Amino acid sequence: MLFRSSRQEDTDLCIRMGKQRQGGNWIFVPDAIVDHHVGDERSHFHFFLKRCYQEGRGKVELARYNDGGRDLPDERVYLRKTIPHGVMRNLRGGLALQNPDHLYTAGAIMSGIAAAGFGALAALVDKKRAQ
Repeated sequence: MLFRSSRQEDTDLCIRMGKQRQGGNWIFVPDAIVDHHVGDERSHFHFFLKRCYQEGRGKVELARYNDGGRDLPDERVYLRKTIPHGVMRNLRGGLALQNPDHLYTAGAIMSGIAAAGFGALAALVDKKRAQ
């Protein structure tokens, strides 16, 4: 399945490879070098929010094609544990160290989660309209 609107191909590929790992071979090449250009336009907050929105939409699409989301446990752990830990660590750092950069980071994380939530909601609404 190709996810053109939300670019979830990498997650989908890993899920499918994980399901089919019996009888196959995985190769780890620690010395591999990957040259991946990241353009300056990706360093802006607007791009970050747009990407988070697309990620939210993509997770709904991905769940639709992968056993209703049962194949996404790592995504749930990330949302329930890793994200709150990052927010709290940066809030504590911002308050204890009186460093506003930590507070900005906590705000950016929460903004990204909100954007992803809106994206997921939009995908669910689109799904309901299509039925």
